[in-house]
Amino acid sequence: MANRTSKLDNGKINMQEPRKIMGGLGNRMFQFAYIYAQNRKGLIPDIYIQDFDYFKEFKEEIRELYRKGIGPRKELVALHIRRGDYVDNPFYVDLTKTDYYDKALAQFPSEKFLVFYRDRQGTNDYQDREWVSEWLTKKGVKFEIWEGQDEVDDLNAMSACKGLIAANSSFSVWAAFLNPNEDKKIIMPSQYYVDGVERTKYPKDEGWVII
Repeated sequence: MANRTSKLDNGKINMQEPRKIMGGLGNRMFQFAYIYAQNRKGLIPDIYIQDFDYFKEFKEEIRELYRKGIGPRKELVALHIRRGDYVDNPFYVDLTKTDYYDKALAQFPSEKFLVFYRDRQGTNDYQDREWVSEWLTKKGVKFEIWEGQDEVDDLNAMSACKGLIAANSSFSVWAAFLNPNEDKKIIMPSQYYVDGVERTKYPKDEGWVII
């Protein structure tokens, strides 16, 4: 492993530079899954790093590796609202300024939501919590705020919920992918990036609803 090299460039791996595991938890999980599959398949010189198709032959193995910390099913629907580094970010779509969440919430009438909003990237946590609470209260949503210990705790709790409204975040994508509940309902955004380039590719056989 030490002699193999790679460089992340616009969402792709270039095998000419020293490999570094980088980014938040969701991004790191994609990179580890890529390396796992790479070891099984052999080196590929240029591959999209957030593409589930690359490791689809090994997806159940990878799922089981990552699922070890997921607890019992939670009878709540996870609601991921990415604030923090996404606020006024010219690269990512701010989904709270679109109709995505209204359409997604309509898929779960009368449900109570477990809300995840922390990106744990050093942003103003209190301010984000207040904003999210006020925003959801105005929408008449029944919810509670998840208080996890760290990002792994957050991911395990999100994955254990009976459903998920995802943000445009690789963290959400992994929570959906790892969710073990057979009757889960997953809502994913069709919009991710302001420029419209598709850098995160969902798995094709999971039955997720794309809005």
